Amino acid sequence: MTPRQDWLREVKTSLGQRGVSPRESEAGDGSIDFTWEESFALHLGTNGILTCSFKVDMEEIRMLVSGDTTEDLSEDELCRVAREELRPMVDRYRRRFMQTGFEEGVESDRDQYAIVFTKSLSGMTPHEASEEFKKLSVSSGRASGS
Repeated sequence: MTPRQDWLREVKTSLGQRGVSPRESEAGDGSIDFTWEESFALHLGTNGILTCSFKVDMEEIRMLVSGDTTEDLSEDELCRVAREELRPMVDRYRRRFMQTGFEEGVESDRDQYAIVFTKSLSGMTPHEASEEFKKLSVSSGRASGS
């Protein structure tokens, strides 16, 4: 086991002691996922980056915009609509993320558009890292989908 995987295991243990139920990521690399708020997932990767993504399926956006027509929409137009679709949810949580030191970014490809909040926990002790989750009021005991 690498030092980073040991650190993640200790973070997971620390959260478990606080009543938070993290689960191993499907990636199988030792990274961990947590349910946050209304079934949004937080992910702590082996790189020490804590991530929360608000995603929308681009195929759903294509159908929303063009319906049954075969209109070919530009990627820029689809991304604009996706951003607007996510705006109410992201606006609801943006302040909390920004106050706790997260950075906002965008990830987009043909299949999905996501507004992503990230924060590096590298250099923190497992206890300090688990405190970061506590600041976000991580819920316990529920399964989540990324």
